[in-house]
Amino acid sequence: MPVMLGGEHTLSYYQLKALAGEEPVVIHFDAHRDMKLEYEGLKICHTTPFYHLLKYISGKNLIQIGIRQTDKEENETAAKNGVTTFDAWQVHDDIGAVADHLQKVTANKKIYISFDIDAYDLPYVSCTGTPEPFGLDPFQVLKLVKAISPSARLIGIDMVEVGLKNGDYREGALATQTLYRILSRKYAIP
Repeated sequence: MPVMLGGEHTLSYYQLKALAGEEPVVIHFDAHRDMKLEYEGLKICHTTPFYHLLKYISGKNLIQIGIRQTDKEENETAAKNGVTTFDAWQVHDDIGAVADHLQKVTANKKIYISFDIDAYDLPYVSCTGTPEPFGLDPFQVLKLVKAISPSARLIGIDMVEVGLKNGDYREGALATQTLYRILSRKYAIP
């Protein structure tokens, strides 16, 4: 099972494109949709991978969680393609509904988890390049990770946008603990 620890979110595009034939349910934790057609003249970059992945992965198989910074075009692309979105406010207001949805749609399915560290709230991720306020906390993420059906099968995962500044390793520790909690679930064990 590929586990990719990377820099920016562009890397996820290539791994998910390679696994698209498996028709996974993609669970994308992020502060941003990363669904722009292009950004500053670049077709493939950290803000565009999920737009271009819609050529290979059905929007109906994409669940975006923690979103809180997006634009009109990205929202229209998501709606047009049937992407399921749970913004951070929905997670804060009714995490039970989000957890129930995850359990239902992942039952007996292949899954891929793409985790951008900026899904977490600002106090947890002081080193990432594009932090956003009003994000998720570790207990919410853990509840959602546990909500994924044990009958699902993880076929790949990435953890991206983790930074290090001034010897501050807290963000890296959070990324490591998040991965540990995902990879120790029944759905991650072959």
